Amino acid sequence: MTKKDDLSAEHLEWLIESRAKNQRASGKLYRLLEEREPQIKEKDISRMAQSLVAISFSLWRAAFLADKTGKTRSVFDDAKLFLGKMLIDNAINYSQDRAAREWTFNYYISVAEDHLTSFLSEIEGLEVVLDGDLQDKSLPYAKRRWDRCQAGLELAVEHFLAALETD
Repeated sequence: MTKKDDLSAEHLEWLIESRAKNQRASGKLYRLLEEREPQIKEKDISRMAQSLVAISFSLWRAAFLADKTGKTRSVFDDAKLFLGKMLIDNAINYSQDRAAREWTFNYYISVAEDHLTSFLSEIEGLEVVLDGDLQDKSLPYAKRRWDRCQAGLELAVEHFLAALETD
């Protein structure tokens, strides 16, 4: 199953900027993990850190997969393709993620959303980011969904820093 890559200047610009946003937030998180390692290794704080890493990775991977159509039938077809490749090859790598991006984008973004949702009771204002308007309506839904989660990650990292400073 071969899909056409979106090589439009608009998509490539979105992709570059999105990855840069994710890399900046991930770099900030890494610095916190490195500088505050003994403090973070405490049970409650460690779970928060691990969740933030999951969000960061999921958004990083999802950005590469955001040029999807979102068609329900395509999502099903890609889910079946992905499962078949997993069973036949006993391995999954980026090329399989990319080939099945109608489904894999949803997988990665759902992981990010689930972890972000767990922060709702912890971070004032995050519910607005997750439940609010999906930003720029000129962007495809997948990209708006990604942008919303990335904003949530940035807010969650700020909250994590604040939690470390009050500890």
